[in-house]
Amino acid sequence: MNFAKTRKGEVPKKGAPPSDEVLWEHEKYPPDELIPVFKSCIDLNKAYQKQYEFTKERLMNLATGKQFEFSPNQIFGRFDLFCRRISKLIELFGTIQQFRTLGQHKLENIDSSINEFNGHVKSFQRKQHRLLDYTQNKFDRDFVEFNVKVSIVESGLQEYIHHQFERVMSIDESLKLLRKFKSILHRDSLAGSLNAKYVLLFQNYGREINKIERHYQEHKPLPPIPRNLPTVSGSIAWSRHLFNRISVPMEQFPQDLIKQTQSKKYVKLYNKIGYTLFSYEYLWR
Repeated sequence: MNFAKTRKGEVPKKGAPPSDEVLWEHEKYPPDELIPVFKSCIDLNKAYQKQYEFTKERLMNLATGKQFEFSPNQIFGRFDLFCRRISKLIELFGTIQQFRTLGQHKLENIDSSINEFNGHVKSFQRKQHRLLDYTQNKFDRDFVEFNVKVSIVESGLQEYIHHQFERVMSIDESLKLLRKFKSILHRDSLAGSLNAKYVLLFQNYGREINKIERHYQEHKPLPPIPRNLPTVSGSIAWSRHLFNRISVPMEQFPQDLIKQTQSKKYVKLYNKIGYTLFSYEYLWR
């Protein structure tokens, strides 16, 4: 990407630093395209420093020869400072992309949070910081203030998410809603809140398995099957329906959650009732 032009068709004067105002032109430079470019700068810095350490160590292992007497700070100091600024820009534009995507989903009653966030972005943009000028300390102070305001918006957003989950009754629908929010919201505070929802939902799922097991034990002598189905096929269909009720949600929970210590009792219960239902179907074949 070339950020050298200050305005359309206008090239900066010789010796003048290139304008980075174009970074705010999200139609021309979408955040999801900018962020990989920013990350490549950080990766390049890491690659240079890794090569520096490799060469330095190789020279030290030689019996003779001139050693590295360069200060890493003199070589990489400015690059490190630039990458710190780049990290903040990744956070800035990543947050912008998050709220843009949230707005595109057109969720009910979400406009107030989107508009509030957009107002903070416009206010920050009016400060006219040179985003790539890592020597400008005022950017860092204003960026902290911006993040405080965004945190307030996110607190309201957490309340909104909580309200949405209260309106959903089934585990399947809750998981679909949770996956939707997880695909959009990536900032730490929101991601942590969504992960907590997964834990709570998995506990509810464990209670659902207990409920299904009690239902099975109560009705297995005389399964509730439709009148138009024979006893054998109806009994098999009933057991498969119960198995789907426990297996479909299990497949949608994150593996790292399933492997946690507090989840083991629910996984053990799932395996138990799953095997029981499989054995029941086998008896009818």
